[in-house]
Amino acid sequence: MSHVRIRACNLPVLVSAFICFACLYTVPCAGSELKKETVAAFNEYVKATEGRMAEELRADRTFLYPDTSPGQNRDTIYDRLRRGEIFVTRLETTIQGRRIAVPNGIIHHWVGIAYIPSTNMRDVLRVAQRLRTSYGGVQTGCDCLKVDMA
Repeated sequence: MSHVRIRACNLPVLVSAFICFACLYTVPCAGSELKKETVAAFNEYVKATEGRMAEELRADRTFLYPDTSPGQNRDTIYDRLRRGEIFVTRLETTIQGRRIAVPNGIIHHWVGIAYIPSTNMRDVLRVAQRLRTSYGGVQTGCDCLKVDMA
C-alpha cells in the first residue's frame, strides 16, 4: 500500500489551499428573507457539523480528509492531488443517520482540497487574503477565511 506521508510543514499549506478554494466560490446574491424554520434547520446543521468536526479533530483521529477514506480511495485522492488536480466532493452531515430537513432551503456542503508544491504559508495566506474580498474584480463577501497561527 502506497500511503503518502505529509510532512508537518505541508499541512498548513494544504489547509490554506482548501480555505482559498472555499472562498473562491462564495458570491453574494440578492434573495428574499429566510423563514424562521429554514434558519433553525440551518443552525441545527451547523451545530451538528461543528460537533462532528470537533470529534474528528481529536488528537487520536485522522486530520486530513483523504485519510478518512478507505485505502484505495485515499490513495486515489492523493494521486489526483499530486497530479495537480483539485479534489472536490459533496458532504452531508446527519444526526444519528437521519438527514436534516431544511424547509424552504437547500444546504450546499462541499470539501475541496488542492496541493500546492514549492510554496510557503506566507505566500498562500497573501493570496487567500486577496481572494477573501475580491476574485476577478467580483466582490466575494467571503468571511470564511480565518487563520490562527498560534
